[in-house]
Parts: sequence; C-alpha cells; structure tokens
Amino acid sequence: MPPQWCLAAIYTLRGVAILLFWLGPKDTLTTALFAIVMGLLWLGTIPLTNGVIARRFGIADIGALFGVCFISHQIGGFIGAWVGGLMFQFTGGYDIAFIATAASGLVAAAFNLPIRLPRIAIA
Repeated sequence: MPPQWCLAAIYTLRGVAILLFWLGPKDTLTTALFAIVMGLLWLGTIPLTNGVIARRFGIADIGALFGVCFISHQIGGFIGAWVGGLMFQFTGGYDIAFIATAASGLVAAAFNLPIRLPRIAIA
C-alpha cells in the first residue's frame, strides 16, 4: 500500500477522533477511548513519512531532510499548544483549538493524497 495513502488514513482517523471527542461527553470512558485511539495513531506517521521522503528525494540526504521534517513538527507542536492556550485565555474554552486541530488533521490527509512517488524497480 502506498505510504502516502497510509499517512492520509492516519491523519483522517486522528481528525475524526478529535472531532468525536470534542462532540461527545467528556467522561472517564470517552477520555480513555480517545487516549487509546490517539496513542495507537500517534507515532505511526514517522516511518511512513521517512519512507515518503526517502522515495521522493533519495537516501543521500535522508538525515538532513528528515531532520527538517522533525524539527518542523516540533515547532508546529509548540505553536499549536501555545495558540490553544491563547484561545482558552480569550474564550474560556478549548473549542476553537479542538476544531482547528481536527481540521489540521483533515488538511494533512488531503495534502498526502496527491503525492506521487517514483516506482521502485524490482530486482
């Protein structure tokens, strides 16, 4: 299965899980289920992203390319948490942060679908 399709599926599942958690009741069971789903999906993107980068750009500079990818994720995580805190400060709730996070997952899925990787020759 093409890694970009798997990435799109993971990002879609994350976005849907976040929306369902936001829309649902906030109790012990839904919080535990949300944590389980997000935990199962969390690091699944790393090998897939590394594979897409390697197939798209080659392995000569894979360390640098994946390093840029990884640091951009860390910066995005910082900005997301900071903006979520700002939204709470200004609105008194996390609704906007939940919607924006779910939307970013769906946008990430949409960005992965059109990726076209070169075919790998079978020896």
